[in-house]
Amino acid sequence: MDLLDVEAHELVTDRGQLSDVRPGDAWLAGGTYLFSEPQPGLRRLRDLTAMDWPALVVDDDGLEIAATCTLGTLAAACGDPAPLLRAGGVRAAGPTALPDGWTLPALARQCLDALLAGFKVWSSATVGGNVCLGLPAGAMTSMLAALDAEVLVWRPDGTSRTTRVPDLVIGDGVTSLGPGELVRSFRVPLPSCTAPVGFRRASRATRGRSGAVLIARRDGDEAVLTVSAAVPRPLVLRLPADADADLVAERVDERVGGAWLDDAYGAADWRRHCARRLGAEVVAEVGAAR
Repeated sequence: MDLLDVEAHELVTDRGQLSDVRPGDAWLAGGTYLFSEPQPGLRRLRDLTAMDWPALVVDDDGLEIAATCTLGTLAAACGDPAPLLRAGGVRAAGPTALPDGWTLPALARQCLDALLAGFKVWSSATVGGNVCLGLPAGAMTSMLAALDAEVLVWRPDGTSRTTRVPDLVIGDGVTSLGPGELVRSFRVPLPSCTAPVGFRRASRATRGRSGAVLIARRDGDEAVLTVSAAVPRPLVLRLPADADADLVAERVDERVGGAWLDDAYGAADWRRHCARRLGAEVVAEVGAAR
């Protein structure tokens, strides 16, 4: 879609440019949302792709995912070849696969498959864009919240701050980013990259928008359960790894309270039912892992 109010497109090549904050600015990476509907009041697109950040960095501490990493690049690194297909059946060289023994790739592919987007969109849409939209059904939000990812935020004054995804996405379409702030990257700690995980998703249609996403991660003697898509923001709770279905249901109700979403993608009582049932399933799955 043409953005008729936009007056300028600026390539951001240096962090020093971040201080030039003006009304009507928007950060541009993939642009799949920005160009999908009218954006009244938008005057300048500040293009971050020229920063050329490494999409994925594996080191001794875990995995760093750049905010500008495309969904296709992440999917390919996790073993899915489809996003790298090109016209004429030619396959482009993909990034280095993530380490053997990591559980993150399987979870990432499940979360990517939950998105309402084909692999053509994956080639442009970014991990950071999916999170910063703050949508309840944002699959990258679900994944990174469940993996306890640390978010690196750059401020326009040249300083930085860190936060966690549940503290970044604070409501339906609402984030804690201040004027001129941008997400630089997500750091997934090594224990989260290798921990046993379980994933369940509920939707009113086979390929429809997620109505509830439940992800559990084993952390020592505990199961870390993340509830998303059914609520305005991701909610995380810790339970004993051997928690039974009744305890999971009780703790989910305590954590969520009356904050269940109720819209065309699922009624509140249906979302609550799915979260309680699927939450018990994933907690039992990681609780049985050795």
